[in-house]
Amino acid sequence: MKYALFISIFFLSACESESKPTTATTNSAVVSADHVPTEKPAAVVPEAPKFDGVVSFDFVDNRHLAHNYDDGLLIDFGTAGSLKYIQGSWNSPWYEGTKDATFSYVYPKGVGASLRFPLIAPGVTGLTDDSWTAVFRLKPVGKQKADIFFRASNGEEKKIGSINEIAEGWGTYSVKIPAGYTIGQEHMLRVHFAHSQPIDGGRKSAAAIDWIRIGKGSTDKEPARIATAFDPAKKSITLAPGQRFFWYTMPGKGQSFAAKVEGTPSLEVTPYDGTTVSGKAEAGAIQMDFAKFAGKPVRIEFVNSSSAPAVFLNPALRSVQAEKIARAPGPKYVLVWLVDTLRADHVPLYNPKTDVEMPNLVEFAKTADVFQSGTVQGNSSLPTSASIFSAAYSPNHGMITEKAKLPADHTTFGEAFKKGGWATALFSSNGYVSNSWGFARGFDLEVNPIRENRPSDTEYLWPEAETWLKKQVTENPGKPALLYINTVDPHVPYDPPADVLAKYHQGGAVGKVSPRGTGQLLHDMAGGKISLNAAEAKYMHALYQGEITYNDIWFGKMLASLDAMGIRDQTMIVVTSDHGEEFGEYGKFGHGISVNQELVDVPFLISYRPWTKQGRVVSQDVEVVDILPTVLDAAGIEKSKSLQGASLVDLMLDPTELHPRAAFSYHNTFLRGARVGDWKYQLFNGDNDPLFYLPDGKDGADKNDISESKPLVRRMMRDSMAFQVGLDKVIDKSKHGTANNHSAELAKMLDSKGW
Repeated sequence: MKYALFISIFFLSACESESKPTTATTNSAVVSADHVPTEKPAAVVPEAPKFDGVVSFDFVDNRHLAHNYDDGLLIDFGTAGSLKYIQGSWNSPWYEGTKDATFSYVYPKGVGASLRFPLIAPGVTGLTDDSWTAVFRLKPVGKQKADIFFRASNGEEKKIGSINEIAEGWGTYSVKIPAGYTIGQEHMLRVHFAHSQPIDGGRKSAAAIDWIRIGKGSTDKEPARIATAFDPAKKSITLAPGQRFFWYTMPGKGQSFAAKVEGTPSLEVTPYDGTTVSGKAEAGAIQMDFAKFAGKPVRIEFVNSSSAPAVFLNPALRSVQAEKIARAPGPKYVLVWLVDTLRADHVPLYNPKTDVEMPNLVEFAKTADVFQSGTVQGNSSLPTSASIFSAAYSPNHGMITEKAKLPADHTTFGEAFKKGGWATALFSSNGYVSNSWGFARGFDLEVNPIRENRPSDTEYLWPEAETWLKKQVTENPGKPALLYINTVDPHVPYDPPADVLAKYHQGGAVGKVSPRGTGQLLHDMAGGKISLNAAEAKYMHALYQGEITYNDIWFGKMLASLDAMGIRDQTMIVVTSDHGEEFGEYGKFGHGISVNQELVDVPFLISYRPWTKQGRVVSQDVEVVDILPTVLDAAGIEKSKSLQGASLVDLMLDPTELHPRAAFSYHNTFLRGARVGDWKYQLFNGDNDPLFYLPDGKDGADKNDISESKPLVRRMMRDSMAFQVGLDKVIDKSKHGTANNHSAELAKMLDSKGW
């Protein structure tokens, strides 16, 4: 049903343009009878194009990341694609979608909800004029009216119209978007209904919404939906006349685009910092070298400017296949060396400018894979260790407070290896990483000096662990063994040996800072009871640096011991941390306070010499939830269903440059962080979502918010974050891919129900 509205709202009648018949003309010539050919010449059929390389981003599989421009940006509610506009429905006032016979729709919770979107129209820049509209298809719950609000990227919100009466049944309604809004920027539309009423399932809502279309001259015509445009079986995408699909993503090194086409579609690629590059079909295909876009966020558009449908077949970004490393038999021993509170930029391998000395780790890296970016899923020991031990994201394991305990239905490190027939031992100088919180489940032996009120420095911890390992090697030579070691030297109290501290500080204690008292000092600073002057802050930082070097000394002793036992080449060694530490970059000290890079960016190295003897830097962003699946894969142990991380073994054995991955971090229930390459994004509960370019962060990586000046990048990060927070309780990276690069299995799952 359609209704005319006269108060800043007007109804757009659906009208179909009448097709004009085309007249075919033929040029003919008179041919004498004796020159008529006896056989018709065979038609020349061009050879179908063949594409080389490995598919690293499949556009059909990533259909839910696609934006649909059909007479305006179409937001199709009740489909998984709508998650991009409602922050993944994370802490968001939307119910799960409902599927009807021919379409899906969604109910907002209560009296209304908001959506965030790019204000965009092909070939149009500058500011909106008075031809821009937002068109709604909705059905009220009871008698309703609504106010419509529009918020610019700078946060200014204005009421732009009212619907004074919404009649029963499905209807379309339109509101003018005022002139003066910046095209290409991110904006927000908010709908506020008069009241909510009960619907099924004990819920309350004001209206069901099918779709919203926003654009220049948008109408209420029936939309060409993604569900009918994408054919997973044929790996095809069919565009209606005038339709566009576009993706915000970041290509990797050596990628190229290739697709067979039918009709006359084109490809447009717009980098965040440059002009649009177009590609047209030649010999039934579109191909484009993406080398110039490597590491750059781009908008990739499939365009149909013709009056007939157009088809892309098998569209993908492809990577050049590198020579793979032969998979030798897996390790007999697995050793995890976790250095508590070690931030990546204090490790020479990650920051050549640091003055922190770690000669043993640097030497170790010569026969290791150094992952360029390692992201922790928490920002303190408890949540991150839970993610390492269970390979699950924090909303799934729930360990964000000291009262929580690792859920019994989550398979732990120890349980997985014990089930595989391995000997297992946990040596932890972290009081949280103990049986009290469920971490020791499955380990044959747990040693925790903190819980036993004994010295916890690595000079005490490693000798005990070494004794256990030697016993396994000598007395049980046929049995594989897992040794998990959680060292804590860079954690407060910062109290390195004097000879090590001398590398970073000359003289005695400074002001209020006492080495053994640094733990209490951080506590008092967090409570606002005390602050440090520049000299005191510098001294405390020197103490932290000394602890890192001290830990490296014992790391070297551990490696020497493995050599002496003759098991170094049989051992997979994982080196990482559970979080970093802030030192005043944002006015605070310590950890557990943010998802800034200083807290969530940690070293991540894996060495197993039969696979990593050449040493290599792996460019992909990886997460600590990937550690357990990786070592299980290497050891030939089956991965349990509760694990959400993915094995990195394929990345270790195949140097092919693939599509960049997204990595995510969590703080409590109200803050999330995302990283893709050099770009960092934070999402607070609400509308605060700053964007950062990490190389610019000289005095704090997450300090200079550039979200308003880089809207294309912001949209790329919003899309990735939406699927992470929307799926972080169910996603399994080994089957589903990542939030910014979906697998066919994930796409099928997202197709299967309303969202």
